[in-house]
Amino acid sequence: MTVAGIRRPRGTQRREADGPAGSRGFSLLEVMVVVTIMGVFAAIAAPSFRRAVERSHADMAAANLQTVWVAQRFYRLDHGNYAPDLATLEAAQLVEPTVRMASTPYTYAILSTEASTFTATATRVGSNVWSGTLTLDQDGQIAGVINEQGIPTIAPGYLFTKG
Repeated sequence: MTVAGIRRPRGTQRREADGPAGSRGFSLLEVMVVVTIMGVFAAIAAPSFRRAVERSHADMAAANLQTVWVAQRFYRLDHGNYAPDLATLEAAQLVEPTVRMASTPYTYAILSTEASTFTATATRVGSNVWSGTLTLDQDGQIAGVINEQGIPTIAPGYLFTKG
């Protein structure tokens, strides 16, 4: 028997590629490894992504509070006092009705008004993870933080310069 006539044992024979040499495709094991690595990356990135989204929500709330501040200043110029609630500012067409929409992650309210002061709030709603309240005074100062499961995490990064 010659070397040319010897056959490899069954199951160890090389398969011929259907296309160009070496383009057999990926094995199931290779695909599973890639999927596992992608899952690990996604698990690492998800909390950072959620925090970034929540930071943008807090910045949006701060921007809306600044809109209320500007509207209150215009209202006071026209009426001599601050508006008692957001509905009054909407009726005077100083704020958009979208500020009070239920679909936003914050609810806005004007809590107290006097002749020379007012306090407006933006309270985080609709989340089991995030909570907190941002408060705006008549000077345009925003205070408060947004908490992640009770831990103070996010202060709004939206800066407003009065001028």
